[in-house]
Amino acid sequence: MFWRRKVHPIYEEGLAICYALGDTEQAFYFMEKSKAILLLDALMEMDTRKWIDPQLAEQELSLSEQLIQARQELKANPDDAGIRKNILDAQDQLQAIREDIQYQYPEYYDLRYKTAQVSKKDFLASIPADAASIQFFSGENYTYILSMGQLETKLHRVDSRIVNPLIFDYLLFFEGAFAILQAPDAYQQAAYSLYQNLLDPSLTTFQSKRLILMPDGLLHNLPFEALITAIQTGQGISKWNYLQKSKAIGYAYSATILSKQLEASQVDESDKNKILALAPFADEGDESWGALSYSGDEINGIANLGIGGRFESGSQASLELFQELASRFGILHLSTHASVNAKEGEPFIDFKDERLYLRDLYRLQLPAELVVLSACQTNLGELKRGEGVMSLNRGFTYAGAKSLISSLWSVNDRATAKIFGQFYAELKEGKSKAEALHQAKLTYLSSTDLPDEEKSPYYWAGFIHYGDDSPLQLQKSSFSRNMLLILAGCALVAGLLLGRFMQKSNGN
Repeated sequence: MFWRRKVHPIYEEGLAICYALGDTEQAFYFMEKSKAILLLDALMEMDTRKWIDPQLAEQELSLSEQLIQARQELKANPDDAGIRKNILDAQDQLQAIREDIQYQYPEYYDLRYKTAQVSKKDFLASIPADAASIQFFSGENYTYILSMGQLETKLHRVDSRIVNPLIFDYLLFFEGAFAILQAPDAYQQAAYSLYQNLLDPSLTTFQSKRLILMPDGLLHNLPFEALITAIQTGQGISKWNYLQKSKAIGYAYSATILSKQLEASQVDESDKNKILALAPFADEGDESWGALSYSGDEINGIANLGIGGRFESGSQASLELFQELASRFGILHLSTHASVNAKEGEPFIDFKDERLYLRDLYRLQLPAELVVLSACQTNLGELKRGEGVMSLNRGFTYAGAKSLISSLWSVNDRATAKIFGQFYAELKEGKSKAEALHQAKLTYLSSTDLPDEEKSPYYWAGFIHYGDDSPLQLQKSSFSRNMLLILAGCALVAGLLLGRFMQKSNGN
């Protein structure tokens, strides 16, 4: 992390030269070098470890986990000499194992430690023809914006002294449910100003239906979907010209990471379209949290679509169960409480019995096709220059998830249940993940059973999709939950009728 901070100004200088020369190829190179390299390194480590002797791979993984644990302990006890010695010993052992791996498996070592970033040509070939990619670099002097379509690439920049205050002003509207409602004109102006600076120069050229955005710096916290493309006065909040209405938006950490996530699944083919859905607080809260009554409706609604999998709520939705089963399912849906956790300085997500911290995710292997973090603040965390946000979203990506849906603020559980019920219905119809989320939000905006104030972006724009946008062929359950209830009812009626018949027979 130290060196990531140190090299960031060098990338900014490189982009300044690329801008002066109009060199978009090299601009792409610097954009990629400036984004989430440590995350990419971890994904490469996981991907290539399977090519070496399992015992060596397990030793390397175990020592890596020991180092993570020791460094966490040192963070809490910086003067503890014993912890420092444990770190040095683990580093020496890890280095010895890696030298052994290099000697025995030189091809693996080259793949693991000489990672080449994806080329612009190969990246564009891997994304849909109707998609455009927009990458951002937030520098001290300028924010650089690289827009790429199948036929054209553009590089432009905006003064950071202009755009950063606009970002701060815009984000203030999402600190509570009423901020937008209390100042609708101010919101439209702030959202429109950001759209003009960040996206309008690109979207006047690229008429793509889909956007793949790769944020940087403060832009990681931005709900781009809720930007305003044209100010509209005298209209209800649901009628405003949101970018959401014209574009299906997905996000990525970098083009190279997205390319890796688009590779073949590591989940068993028979399990990758099954869902594990947990709602720990559907019935009641605990000493830390209140109940999330709509979270039960949320997973019941998914079950009623007839999607195969396992659905647990209340005391059954434990961390122990999650750790036991998660690697067997292609889709993980967690409808629960989570927090960026400023007090302890580390995000967590809650299960009924225990918390799962960000540090714990670094020790798990979860090669899921899709992880849905239906909870508050799951894409928030400490912002690290050159790496991004240290969030639960990043942690699940580190653990191997190919795609994720996570939240940018404290979301409303009723709106969340409505959006995800529709999301899975769209996913079941064969839509891609980002398109399914896009359609679910549009359906929410057009709902006739909601008051207009509940169609504020605060209610629907908080969830965003990261990673692989491929469709999923959801596995159907043998019977939907509704069908099981109907059959149970029929069995009960049949039993009563049979009982009466037997009574009459005995009486005769």
